[in-house]
Amino acid sequence: MNNYKYMVATRCMTYNHASYIEDALHGFSIQNTSFPAVYIVIDDASTDGEPEIIMKWAKQNLTPSKEGEMWQEMPYGKLATSTLKGKPMSHFVLLLLSENHYQKGEKRKKMSYVAEWNNDAKYLATSEGDDYWIDSNKLQKQVDFLEQHPDYSFCVHNFKRYQEKEGVFTEGYRYKEDFPIGIKEYLQYWPTHPMTSLIKSTSVPSIETRKQYKHFRDNHLFYLLLKKGKGFYMADVMGVYRITNKGMWTSLNSVGQVEIDLVCYLELYEHNKTDRELKRKCINQYILYLISCEDNKIAPKKEIIKKMGVVNRIEAGVLMMYSKVRREMKNIK
Repeated sequence: MNNYKYMVATRCMTYNHASYIEDALHGFSIQNTSFPAVYIVIDDASTDGEPEIIMKWAKQNLTPSKEGEMWQEMPYGKLATSTLKGKPMSHFVLLLLSENHYQKGEKRKKMSYVAEWNNDAKYLATSEGDDYWIDSNKLQKQVDFLEQHPDYSFCVHNFKRYQEKEGVFTEGYRYKEDFPIGIKEYLQYWPTHPMTSLIKSTSVPSIETRKQYKHFRDNHLFYLLLKKGKGFYMADVMGVYRITNKGMWTSLNSVGQVEIDLVCYLELYEHNKTDRELKRKCINQYILYLISCEDNKIAPKKEIIKKMGVVNRIEAGVLMMYSKVRREMKNIK
């Protein structure tokens, strides 16, 4: 493992997920691996009883320390480090923050508390507190692939969506076959849900690189990862993405979601102006934005129209005309 203590470090950020966190913890605990893995769960001072649920789960499922006390009082909250009962290679780091760092504007500070575990892994995985894994061999499959293909920077897989309001599962991605991912495939298909990803830690963009972008999101992350190496999509369904309409993304309307993606792609293009695939993505996303605004009877934001000048000022005007014609043709049909 090149002197890494863990083959995989999994990060789980959670807040007010009392109804869901046990599913996430179960998804971690069922992982069968031939290597040491650490699962880092950080609760951002939840107020719905989630910290108590995590403490109860830890008491039932983790190996107690020789001293008998699992939790340590830290200046920033309660910390527990232990292994899963019966699985000594499954390590858990549970952090219950005493103050909400997101509300304080200190969300980046949270990872500094667990850096000694997160920074000592060859690969990185992530899963939010309301999502969960359902395949006990998920990490093993992904690690096996990346170990056999060192020129790849990440591996993702298929998943199911759970529509909480309707109580039904729906398809994640429609792609039924495995395939390699380059920048073209990424921008065309976007088969990179963070909950499904396993990333080579040495490929992760540096803090200096991230600071170049005002709106650093998953769009930026996977695009920059593909600058370091290819990605790979596995068709195996190995996780569940829960749609609750309570999260930041799912609570947005269609215009808001399309707009955020457009802003991210435009920002990427500002730093990668020779990438024709990225330019094409900006244009297509802009068309979706105009159509979405029209559907919702919302005027396109002037700053968005202005930003399209970064791609091509002439095309920006043409695209507005094209979008209008396209909509009129659709209405006629």
